[in-house]
Amino acid sequence: MTKLMINQGFESSQAISPSDTLSLPFAPESVYLLTRKAEDLSLTQLYEHRQFMRQQGTRSLSHELAFWQKLLSPLSILSLVIVACSFVFGSLRTHSLGLRIVVALLFGLLFSYVQDLVGFVSLATGFSPLLMVILPIIASAILGGYLLKRQM
Repeated sequence: MTKLMINQGFESSQAISPSDTLSLPFAPESVYLLTRKAEDLSLTQLYEHRQFMRQQGTRSLSHELAFWQKLLSPLSILSLVIVACSFVFGSLRTHSLGLRIVVALLFGLLFSYVQDLVGFVSLATGFSPLLMVILPIIASAILGGYLLKRQM
C-alpha cells in the first residue's frame, strides 16, 4: 500500500507499507441509510438515519419529513375516518349517496394534496417537519368533529 501525504506547504511525502487498515468516519451499515431516498426507508431506518445525522451534527429535512409522515400516518387515517363518519351518518334525505361519495372522495384527495404541499413548504422554508405534518391532521379532525356534531 502506498500512502501519499500532502502538507500545507504543498510538500509531499510517500510511505510504502505491506498492509494497512482503512478507517472510515462512519460504519458501513450507515452507507445504506445515506444512499437511499427517504420514501424508500422504513420507519426504523428513518429513525436510525435521524440519529446518525444528529451524531454528525447535520440535518436532513426530507428524511425528517418522511419520518414524521410515516409515524403520524395512523393519526391522519383516524382523522379521515372521522370526516368519513360525518358523511355516512345523517339523513339520506338531505343529500344523495352519490353526492356524499363524490364529496368524500374529493376531500380525501384534497387532504392528500395539502399534506404533500405542507411537506414541500416545510422543505422550502425550514419550518419544523413535525408541525407541518400535524397541521392537516388536526385541521381535518376538527372539521370532521364539527361535521359530526352538526349531523347529530
